[in-house]
Amino acid sequence: MLIFGKEINQNSILNPNIRVMIIPSLSLIIIITLFIVVVKTSIPKISEQMNLVKNTDENVSKLNQKLDILREVKDKVLGYADTSLLAVPDENPILWKMAQLKSITSENEMHLLSRSVDVKETQGGGINDVEVIIAASGSLAKAMDYIKAVQNSSPISNIESVSIKRISENDVEVHFTVKTFHSRLPTKLPKISEPIKNLTSKEQDLLEDLSKLKAPEFTMLEPNGPFDRLDPFN
Repeated sequence: MLIFGKEINQNSILNPNIRVMIIPSLSLIIIITLFIVVVKTSIPKISEQMNLVKNTDENVSKLNQKLDILREVKDKVLGYADTSLLAVPDENPILWKMAQLKSITSENEMHLLSRSVDVKETQGGGINDVEVIIAASGSLAKAMDYIKAVQNSSPISNIESVSIKRISENDVEVHFTVKTFHSRLPTKLPKISEPIKNLTSKEQDLLEDLSKLKAPEFTMLEPNGPFDRLDPFN
């Protein structure tokens, strides 16, 4: 090679020791560069997976805690489940209520004069109500017991517009409106992360009161089975 008119041997430019180190150094630089690139792209993914594992472990722990609580209160809560559903059904309970009113009328030795249903439902805060207008006759003492029995029946009933008039020396005629309620069951479950809240003493007292209400004799109409008709024209 000619440099400034002088011939220089290429092998004399680099020290033999330097030439020996060039290839390993270049290899090391390449390896370091690749390592940095891999680390920079992998760390976010690793962190994401670690956070996912951590959140999963936390959710599993919370679920186990919930299961432990549910195991402890299972018998007590399940005992109130049917009571609560009967007190505030998820469907219009008018058939239950009509049958129940007839039964309560008979039990209290009252004579049912008339009953009518206001099928117009009103809605407020997710609670629907339907009204039954009752007229019955009997002794004053029986009439008072009758109204009280209707009030203390399930589904929850509210007595409104009570009027009593004497129709004979021993009997009175009572007119009142029974308002009963129903509401759809919740369709949205709480988040897994939300803790289970224990019932307050007030809520427990309410459930106790609901369990004391007179339950309807039936909550489902069973279909009639096939039967033989002796007279096909009757």
